[in-house]
Amino acid sequence: MVLMWVQVGLGLLGGIGTAVTLTAGRDVFEDFYPGLAAWVPLVLLVSAVQALGFAALRGLFAVGIMDRRASARRGAFAVEGVSIAFQIAWQAVFLAALRPAGGGVGVNIQFDCTGIVLSVLILCFLGATKSARWCDR
Repeated sequence: MVLMWVQVGLGLLGGIGTAVTLTAGRDVFEDFYPGLAAWVPLVLLVSAVQALGFAALRGLFAVGIMDRRASARRGAFAVEGVSIAFQIAWQAVFLAALRPAGGGVGVNIQFDCTGIVLSVLILCFLGATKSARWCDR
């Protein structure tokens, strides 16, 4: 449960931070990801809505799990699975945007996998037999 609330907080901060960063620092974003320069408004919209949407769903399911609803547990599984897929897809998009078109130039890639790790931990904890018995009453 605590990890889901951590994800809610990170999602809220991430969604708001993304909106502010891409709005105020659009030039820096375009310089760092030249392949996505024309897509900045779409990236802003999708990433902010995705982060805020997942935060809202995680909060909803966290409250449901505390009420011992099995449907909330299943919903949390779905949200975390989709969240992992979204995070991997975003990293692939950003990696593709960083790669130079001409080739022959080395690129150093670093990314934060905190969200993926937290989602995997949530899936592991919710997948435990004790969790299933507790939620199923």
